[in-house]
Amino acid sequence: MVEGGLDEVFKALGHPTRRAMLADLAGRERSVGQLGEPFAISFAAASKHVQVLEREDDAS
Repeated sequence: MVEGGLDEVFKALGHPTRRAMLADLAGRERSVGQLGEPFAISFAAASKHVQVLEREDDAS
């Protein structure tokens, strides 16, 4: 992985909401709405967090 790639990974994992979403996904499949529920955030906000995580998955 190139240095720029590491920057993106750390940026994605640097947000506590995204880390919690990943922990939740490690145990089971969840919808975007379900991922956002514990944080009382909108579907749009949860979707943006998921998009950041998906970009990292696509880059690897």
